[in-house]
Amino acid sequence: MALGEAGRIEGMMFPLGRFMARDLRNDDAKMLDEFIIANRDFFETLTPNWATEYTGENILASPTGIKQTDRHLWGIFDGEKLIAIIDLIANFPSQKTWSLGQFIIDKNYRLKGIGIYLYDRVQTYILLNSDCGSIRITVPTSNTVAMQFWKRNGFESVRLIKQEVAGLLQDSAVMQASFY
Repeated sequence: MALGEAGRIEGMMFPLGRFMARDLRNDDAKMLDEFIIANRDFFETLTPNWATEYTGENILASPTGIKQTDRHLWGIFDGEKLIAIIDLIANFPSQKTWSLGQFIIDKNYRLKGIGIYLYDRVQTYILLNSDCGSIRITVPTSNTVAMQFWKRNGFESVRLIKQEVAGLLQDSAVMQASFY
């Protein structure tokens, strides 16, 4: 196993506040499939084709052109239960910018402050382990709950785009929190 950032060992659990986190691996595909099915309400907000577009294998695949060392795909656990998936990409789309690809909380853990708690821990992790100047996320504008969540957490809409999700174009906001 390789030594990762902040001295943690890749593949091993590390604390993320009161929860434990670890890098997700190819052998986690089945667990991710179960998480997706259990949280289908989230994926249905993205596309009517959610069942074919969002699979454990698809989530585990690195985006085209992204170095594996810049991608951090974490499973967040409460004991043995996977309660969240957080997908981070360092230096994307530019240096000193981190992008949140996925930030998905299990439906039984939503509306309890856990999303805010986890984002705060992720932001602290990024700021302590890099020279990050900003964090970005792209949110479908139709997902008003997510838009409000990110605004409450210091993000501003920097531009509106048409984003392709499962072959369908949807209006999305590129949101950013800046640290300088």
